[in-house]
Amino acid sequence: EGIANLTIKAENVFQTVSFDMDLDIVGMIRSLAIEDFSVVTAKGEIKSFLVTFMSLGSGTCMVVDWGDDQASSVYGDEKACSDDFAWLEYLPDEVTTSMTISHNYTGSGVYKISILAQNRISHVKDSLKFVVTSVPCNPPKVEIMNKVAFYLEAKKYRRGYTADIVSVSGINCSLTFKTTKISGIDIMKVRQRKDWTLFEVEPDLGGISHPVQYMDTISSSKKPVLSIPINFLPYGYYKVVYTLAMHGKNIFALLEQIHSLLR
Repeated sequence: EGIANLTIKAENVFQTVSFDMDLDIVGMIRSLAIEDFSVVTAKGEIKSFLVTFMSLGSGTCMVVDWGDDQASSVYGDEKACSDDFAWLEYLPDEVTTSMTISHNYTGSGVYKISILAQNRISHVKDSLKFVVTSVPCNPPKVEIMNKVAFYLEAKKYRRGYTADIVSVSGINCSLTFKTTKISGIDIMKVRQRKDWTLFEVEPDLGGISHPVQYMDTISSSKKPVLSIPINFLPYGYYKVVYTLAMHGKNIFALLEQIHSLLR
Protein backbone atom coordinates (compact mmCIF):
# COMPACT_ATOMS: atom_id res chain seq x y z
CA GLU A 1 0.00 0.00 0.00
CA GLY A 2 1.03 3.61 -0.47
CA ILE A 3 1.52 6.23 -3.16
CA ALA A 4 3.38 5.13 -6.30
CA ASN A 5 4.72 7.67 -8.81
CA LEU A 6 3.94 6.58 -12.35
CA THR A 7 5.28 8.12 -15.56
CA ILE A 8 3.62 7.32 -18.88
CA LYS A 9 5.65 8.16 -21.98
CA ALA A 10 4.76 8.09 -25.66
CA GLU A 11 7.25 8.87 -28.39
CA ASN A 12 7.89 8.67 -32.11
CA VAL A 13 10.59 10.03 -34.41
CA PHE A 14 9.21 13.57 -34.12
CA GLN A 15 8.47 14.05 -30.43
CA THR A 16 8.22 12.60 -26.97
CA VAL A 17 5.32 13.23 -24.62
CA SER A 18 5.27 12.15 -20.97
CA PHE A 19 2.66 12.30 -18.24
CA ASP A 20 3.29 11.95 -14.50
CA MET A 21 0.65 10.67 -12.10
CA ASP A 22 0.35 9.40 -8.54
CA LEU A 23 -1.21 5.97 -8.02
CA ASP A 24 -2.80 5.35 -4.61
CA ILE A 25 -2.66 1.63 -3.78
CA VAL A 26 -5.23 0.58 -1.16
CA GLY A 27 -5.66 -2.86 0.41
CA MET A 28 -9.01 -4.64 0.74
CA ILE A 29 -10.76 -5.44 4.02
CA ARG A 30 -11.53 -9.16 4.27
CA SER A 31 -13.44 -11.50 6.58
CA LEU A 32 -14.64 -9.72 9.74
CA ALA A 33 -15.51 -11.86 12.80
CA ILE A 34 -16.76 -11.03 16.32
CA GLU A 35 -16.16 -13.28 19.35
CA ASP A 36 -17.05 -12.97 23.06
CA PHE A 37 -15.80 -16.44 24.12
CA SER A 38 -19.18 -17.13 25.81
CA VAL A 39 -18.28 -14.91 28.76
CA VAL A 40 -21.51 -13.76 30.44
CA THR A 41 -21.55 -10.41 32.23
CA ALA A 42 -24.19 -8.87 34.50
CA LYS A 43 -25.76 -5.47 33.85
CA GLY A 44 -23.40 -2.64 34.70
CA GLU A 45 -20.30 -4.75 34.03
CA ILE A 46 -17.91 -4.18 31.14
CA LYS A 47 -18.51 -6.57 28.23
CA SER A 48 -15.52 -7.21 25.93
CA PHE A 49 -15.42 -8.49 22.34
CA LEU A 50 -12.56 -9.70 20.16
CA VAL A 51 -12.78 -8.34 16.60
CA THR A 52 -10.62 -9.98 13.91
CA PHE A 53 -10.01 -9.47 10.19
CA MET A 54 -8.24 -11.61 7.62
CA SER A 55 -6.74 -8.42 6.16
CA LEU A 56 -7.13 -4.63 6.34
CA GLY A 57 -6.54 -1.71 3.99
CA SER A 58 -5.57 1.90 4.57
CA GLY A 59 -8.33 4.36 5.43
CA THR A 60 -10.34 1.74 7.30
CA CYS A 61 -13.25 2.99 9.40
CA MET A 62 -15.10 0.62 11.74
CA VAL A 63 -18.62 1.41 13.01
CA VAL A 64 -19.94 -0.51 16.05
CA ASP A 65 -23.66 -0.66 16.81
CA TRP A 66 -23.73 -1.94 20.39
CA GLY A 67 -27.33 -3.10 20.13
CA ASP A 68 -28.67 -0.99 23.01
CA ASP A 69 -30.01 2.57 23.30
CA GLN A 70 -26.53 4.12 23.32
CA ALA A 71 -24.94 5.73 20.28
CA SER A 72 -22.78 3.74 17.89
CA SER A 73 -19.00 4.13 18.14
CA VAL A 74 -16.48 4.68 15.36
CA TYR A 75 -12.85 3.50 15.29
CA GLY A 76 -10.09 3.85 12.72
CA ASP A 77 -8.78 6.42 10.27
CA GLU A 78 -9.87 9.81 11.62
CA LYS A 79 -10.27 11.53 8.25
CA ALA A 80 -12.21 8.67 6.67
CA CYS A 81 -14.46 8.37 9.71
CA SER A 82 -15.10 12.11 9.96
CA ASP A 83 -16.01 12.26 6.27
CA ASP A 84 -18.52 9.38 6.41
CA PHE A 85 -19.68 9.21 10.04
CA ALA A 86 -19.22 12.70 11.48
CA TRP A 87 -22.38 12.44 13.63
CA LEU A 88 -21.15 9.37 15.57
CA GLU A 89 -18.81 9.14 18.56
CA TYR A 90 -15.22 8.80 17.31
CA LEU A 91 -12.79 6.78 19.44
CA PRO A 92 -9.14 7.38 18.48
CA ASP A 93 -8.17 3.71 18.36
CA GLU A 94 -6.41 2.14 15.39
CA VAL A 95 -8.24 -0.70 13.67
CA THR A 96 -6.00 -3.79 13.63
CA THR A 97 -6.44 -7.37 12.42
CA SER A 98 -7.05 -8.41 16.05
CA MET A 99 -8.44 -5.94 18.57
CA THR A 100 -10.58 -5.83 21.71
CA ILE A 101 -13.49 -3.43 22.17
CA SER A 102 -15.59 -2.99 25.32
CA HIS A 103 -18.98 -1.60 26.31
CA ASN A 104 -21.11 -1.23 29.45
CA TYR A 105 -24.60 -2.72 29.11
CA THR A 106 -26.86 -1.21 31.77
CA GLY A 107 -29.77 -3.65 31.49
CA SER A 108 -30.26 -7.42 31.43
CA GLY A 109 -31.48 -9.12 28.26
CA VAL A 110 -30.48 -10.39 24.84
CA TYR A 111 -28.45 -8.01 22.66
CA LYS A 112 -26.94 -8.08 19.18
CA ILE A 113 -23.71 -6.22 18.40
CA SER A 114 -23.24 -5.30 14.72
CA ILE A 115 -20.02 -4.09 13.10
CA LEU A 116 -19.38 -2.51 9.70
CA ALA A 117 -15.83 -1.93 8.46
CA GLN A 118 -15.14 -0.06 5.24
CA ASN A 119 -12.58 1.87 3.23
CA ARG A 120 -12.64 3.36 -0.25
CA ILE A 121 -12.73 0.04 -2.10
CA SER A 122 -14.32 -2.53 0.21
CA HIS A 123 -16.64 -3.16 3.13
CA VAL A 124 -17.48 -6.12 5.38
CA LYS A 125 -19.93 -6.63 8.25
CA ASP A 126 -20.78 -9.14 10.97
CA SER A 127 -23.00 -9.44 14.06
CA LEU A 128 -23.21 -11.49 17.25
CA LYS A 129 -26.08 -12.19 19.67
CA PHE A 130 -25.32 -12.56 23.39
CA VAL A 131 -26.99 -12.27 26.79
CA VAL A 132 -26.41 -9.93 29.74
CA THR A 133 -27.63 -11.51 33.00
CA SER A 134 -26.69 -12.20 36.62
CA VAL A 135 -27.96 -15.80 36.46
CA PRO A 136 -25.05 -18.14 37.38
CA CYS A 137 -25.16 -19.99 34.08
CA ASN A 138 -23.01 -19.46 31.05
CA PRO A 139 -24.51 -19.89 27.59
CA PRO A 140 -24.58 -23.51 26.42
CA LYS A 141 -21.24 -24.84 25.26
CA VAL A 142 -21.58 -25.26 21.50
CA GLU A 143 -19.21 -26.43 18.78
CA ILE A 144 -19.51 -27.19 15.08
CA MET A 145 -17.46 -30.18 14.05
CA ASN A 146 -14.51 -29.31 11.78
CA LYS A 147 -15.38 -25.60 11.85
CA VAL A 148 -13.19 -23.04 10.06
CA ALA A 149 -12.83 -19.32 10.74
CA PHE A 150 -12.01 -17.91 7.29
CA TYR A 151 -13.95 -18.43 4.09
CA LEU A 152 -10.90 -19.22 1.96
CA GLU A 153 -10.36 -22.27 4.19
CA ALA A 154 -14.01 -23.36 3.90
CA LYS A 155 -14.72 -27.07 3.73
CA LYS A 156 -15.91 -28.18 0.29
CA TYR A 157 -19.19 -30.01 -0.21
CA ARG A 158 -20.63 -31.44 -3.43
CA ARG A 159 -24.03 -30.19 -4.57
CA GLY A 160 -25.00 -33.69 -5.67
CA TYR A 161 -24.78 -35.04 -2.12
CA THR A 162 -26.46 -34.20 1.18
CA ALA A 163 -24.18 -31.97 3.28
CA ASP A 164 -24.29 -32.73 7.02
CA ILE A 165 -23.16 -29.98 9.42
CA VAL A 166 -22.81 -31.45 12.92
CA SER A 167 -23.03 -29.54 16.21
CA VAL A 168 -22.25 -30.69 19.75
CA SER A 169 -23.43 -28.87 22.88
CA GLY A 170 -23.81 -29.01 26.65
CA ILE A 171 -25.44 -26.99 29.45
CA ASN A 172 -22.96 -24.94 31.49
CA CYS A 173 -24.37 -23.99 34.93
CA SER A 174 -22.81 -23.82 38.39
CA LEU A 175 -24.56 -26.93 39.74
CA THR A 176 -23.56 -29.63 42.21
CA PHE A 177 -24.70 -33.22 41.70
CA LYS A 178 -27.72 -32.78 44.04
CA THR A 179 -28.62 -29.20 43.14
CA THR A 180 -31.62 -28.70 40.87
CA LYS A 181 -32.42 -25.03 41.53
CA ILE A 182 -30.34 -21.86 41.26
CA SER A 183 -31.74 -18.37 41.96
CA GLY A 184 -35.29 -19.67 41.59
CA ILE A 185 -34.55 -21.47 38.31
CA ASP A 186 -35.64 -25.08 38.01
CA ILE A 187 -32.90 -26.42 35.73
CA MET A 188 -35.04 -29.43 34.83
CA LYS A 189 -37.59 -27.02 33.30
CA VAL A 190 -35.10 -25.04 31.24
CA ARG A 191 -35.83 -25.70 27.59
CA GLN A 192 -33.55 -25.50 24.58
CA ARG A 193 -34.20 -24.03 21.15
CA LYS A 194 -31.97 -24.86 18.20
CA ASP A 195 -31.75 -22.89 14.96
CA TRP A 196 -29.51 -23.06 11.88
CA THR A 197 -29.10 -20.06 9.57
CA LEU A 198 -27.16 -19.82 6.30
CA PHE A 199 -25.71 -16.63 4.81
CA GLU A 200 -24.16 -16.09 1.41
CA VAL A 201 -20.53 -14.90 1.56
CA GLU A 202 -19.04 -12.51 -0.98
CA PRO A 203 -16.28 -14.46 -2.78
CA ASP A 204 -13.91 -11.48 -3.10
CA LEU A 205 -14.05 -9.97 0.39
CA GLY A 206 -15.52 -12.64 2.63
CA GLY A 207 -18.27 -10.30 3.80
CA ILE A 208 -21.81 -11.48 4.58
CA SER A 209 -24.19 -10.85 1.69
CA HIS A 210 -27.70 -11.92 2.75
CA PRO A 211 -29.44 -14.86 4.44
CA VAL A 212 -30.39 -17.92 2.44
CA GLN A 213 -34.15 -18.15 1.93
CA TYR A 214 -36.43 -21.13 2.55
CA MET A 215 -34.42 -22.50 5.48
CA ASP A 216 -37.76 -23.47 7.05
CA THR A 217 -38.19 -26.05 4.29
CA ILE A 218 -35.19 -28.00 5.62
CA SER A 219 -36.58 -30.42 8.20
CA SER A 220 -33.31 -30.47 10.17
CA SER A 221 -32.98 -26.67 10.51
CA LYS A 222 -33.95 -26.91 14.20
CA LYS A 223 -31.97 -30.03 15.04
CA PRO A 224 -28.35 -30.56 16.18
CA VAL A 225 -27.36 -31.88 12.73
CA LEU A 226 -28.20 -29.73 9.72
CA SER A 227 -28.63 -31.81 6.57
CA ILE A 228 -28.51 -29.53 3.53
CA PRO A 229 -30.48 -31.22 0.72
CA ILE A 230 -29.00 -32.10 -2.65
CA ASN A 231 -28.74 -29.04 -4.95
CA PHE A 232 -30.35 -26.76 -2.31
CA LEU A 233 -27.54 -24.18 -2.50
CA PRO A 234 -26.00 -22.63 -5.63
CA TYR A 235 -22.23 -22.80 -6.02
CA GLY A 236 -20.42 -20.36 -3.72
CA TYR A 237 -19.24 -19.63 -0.19
CA TYR A 238 -21.60 -19.73 2.81
CA LYS A 239 -21.52 -18.90 6.51
CA VAL A 240 -23.50 -21.37 8.61
CA VAL A 241 -24.64 -20.14 12.05
CA TYR A 242 -25.93 -22.42 14.80
CA THR A 243 -27.85 -20.86 17.69
CA LEU A 244 -28.66 -22.79 20.86
CA ALA A 245 -30.84 -20.95 23.40
CA MET A 246 -31.80 -21.98 26.94
CA HIS A 247 -35.01 -20.43 28.22
CA GLY A 248 -37.55 -20.97 30.96
CA LYS A 249 -39.47 -19.35 33.81
CA ASN A 250 -37.61 -16.56 35.66
CA ILE A 251 -34.66 -16.69 33.26
CA PHE A 252 -33.55 -14.52 30.39
CA ALA A 253 -32.75 -16.56 27.33
CA LEU A 254 -29.17 -17.78 27.54
CA LEU A 255 -27.89 -18.33 24.07
CA GLU A 256 -24.75 -19.19 22.21
CA GLN A 257 -24.01 -18.69 18.53
CA ILE A 258 -21.22 -20.37 16.65
CA HIS A 259 -20.41 -20.33 12.97
CA SER A 260 -18.35 -22.03 10.34
CA LEU A 261 -17.74 -21.57 6.62
CA LEU A 262 -18.56 -23.96 3.81
CA ARG A 263 -18.12 -24.01 0.07
